[in-house]
Amino acid sequence: MKLVCIAEKPSVAKTIAAHFGATSREEGCITGNDVAVTWCVGHLFEQAEPDDYDDKFKKWNMADLPIVPAEWKLKAKAETKAQVKVIGELLKKATSVVHCGDPDREGQLLIDEVLAHFKNKAPVKRLWLAALDDDSIKKAMNNMRDGDEYRNLSVAAESRARADWLVGMNLTRGWTIHGRKFNHGVLSVGRVQTPTLAMIARRDLEIEAFKPRDFYQVQGAFPFAALWKPSEAVKTDEEGRLLDRAVADAVAAKVQGQTGTVANYESKPCSQAAPLPFSLSALQQKASSKFGFSAQETLDIAQALYETHKVTTYPRTDCRYLPESMHAEADRILRGIGAPATANASIKSGAFCDKKITAHHAIIPNGKTASGLNDAERKIYDLIVKAYVSQFFGDHKYQQINIAIEVLGETFAASGRTTTDEGWKVVFTGESDDEDEDKEPAQSLPKLAVGDSATCSEAKVLAKKTNAPKRYTDGTLIADMTNVHKFVDDEAIKKVLKETAGIGTEATRAGIIETLLRRKFIEKKGKNLISTEAGRALIAALGNSDVINVGTTGLFEQQLDDIASGKLSQAQFLSGVVANVTKQIAVFGSGDAPLMAQGNAPAREFKPKETVKGSKCPKCGSPMVKRNGSKGEFLGCSTFPVCKGTANIDKGGK
Repeated sequence: MKLVCIAEKPSVAKTIAAHFGATSREEGCITGNDVAVTWCVGHLFEQAEPDDYDDKFKKWNMADLPIVPAEWKLKAKAETKAQVKVIGELLKKATSVVHCGDPDREGQLLIDEVLAHFKNKAPVKRLWLAALDDDSIKKAMNNMRDGDEYRNLSVAAESRARADWLVGMNLTRGWTIHGRKFNHGVLSVGRVQTPTLAMIARRDLEIEAFKPRDFYQVQGAFPFAALWKPSEAVKTDEEGRLLDRAVADAVAAKVQGQTGTVANYESKPCSQAAPLPFSLSALQQKASSKFGFSAQETLDIAQALYETHKVTTYPRTDCRYLPESMHAEADRILRGIGAPATANASIKSGAFCDKKITAHHAIIPNGKTASGLNDAERKIYDLIVKAYVSQFFGDHKYQQINIAIEVLGETFAASGRTTTDEGWKVVFTGESDDEDEDKEPAQSLPKLAVGDSATCSEAKVLAKKTNAPKRYTDGTLIADMTNVHKFVDDEAIKKVLKETAGIGTEATRAGIIETLLRRKFIEKKGKNLISTEAGRALIAALGNSDVINVGTTGLFEQQLDDIASGKLSQAQFLSGVVANVTKQIAVFGSGDAPLMAQGNAPAREFKPKETVKGSKCPKCGSPMVKRNGSKGEFLGCSTFPVCKGTANIDKGGK
């Protein structure tokens, strides 16, 4: 066998095999024409456990922390050993290798791990597939590059895995050992998982502690609606809201039926560019608000559109722009997807911008006709298609009008707009704009001139209440994970995070949410994500530790990007991680690790149930607590949901 191609998953391998004319299906590979196409099934290897390095780590002792491997070890996952063996046998016969991993840092690493494990000596070429249709594969095949050019991408992914291990293994052990003094069970800590949980828990506590305040507006009819603007002499809150009803009533009575004068009239032409094509996070946010899809559902659907149906480009992208060279493909793509005849392929929107391209470009249709999509797939596909098609209709244009009216010394203001050219909005005709659901609809305003008279035919007081923050949904949580700079006070760190990273990546954020749900740190109620008692207890336990600091986690992601671009070495990065973990472990010895909540909102005190004296979980040996179930009282492990061990209570109450 001369050529061996290694794909990330079987479905992609099947597509690549067809390109080579390889049709003979064998155990773990497809062969033909002197080519073997094989596959991984995600990562075939995983980081070794602490006790794989030293048996003494089987027991959790504070004195052993931090655990820092001198030489890192990987081990084949039990369920993938057979496929590892298949790939090993193929590589023995290979004279050349094509790396067909997904076009991101994890896709680079998982196949590089296999090649390193078998000490591959054959030359390696990298196939970078942004889409899986025939034209895209042919184009990528003609532009393969030497595998060594992607080395830094692999190192970045490996660095991420090692950093997660250092944080997760050490701080989970450290906080759990510390928490035993307070009768806590296992306190599972993760580099991205824990600050994300903290965001949800703090939002929930802020909502529950929220006390609405009454405020008032005065609306005048001229005959269009205009709102009174309090002068600086009028007492308002920090948001400029009037809290005194008597003042509002007095203003309404004062201007009712009175004639005022137009103090300002401004009418200016404005334009609005089409929304950019989707990145994965932007797609997840839109699908959450429009359809109620979870982040994981949207990712799975986007992956199916790319991988199974082959009608869209690679989905795990953080970019919303397109290479300028791709504009040449617009006419072919628009015709292939059956875009309206009024779409003008010669229009080059701001979405085509080489300066804004990262490792990937935005998710777009590839021009292949879509068929056989289920309802959910059709919904996501339509979002992707419309975002692309809208680039070829020109800007939406309108006349923005702002009016100010003075009535007996009181100022009323109104704004509105008149559409002059629908532009790209014709693509979305009949659709509600869920992003503007909380905004007042724009009103049509007459043409006036400064000095014109305007009578307030009616003035009324609008009684309103301040609103609590909204619960997180998958979409709004993804948005805040992407824009964590909003939660950072340090201006230097805020600037870095605003320009670059959030927490997690496009490929991992959905998985983080699913992990929190699986570990029962959060639960889903309708669209909303809500922290559970266990989740709040963990955040309360961690107090103001760095491990819940979104700024620290966001800077990790920036450093990983720097490794991928060759600006930072793995050794420099990991030494910083070790120093940070060591500093956090040292807190336990100093006595400065109280189990309490810190942050923007007060936390409920977590009071764990009293354990039953002398009880021992049959699964993990932890103390047990009394619980009530459908068949009465029983004993449950105090570390639940980490351990789900149970035991019956005998008639003697033991």
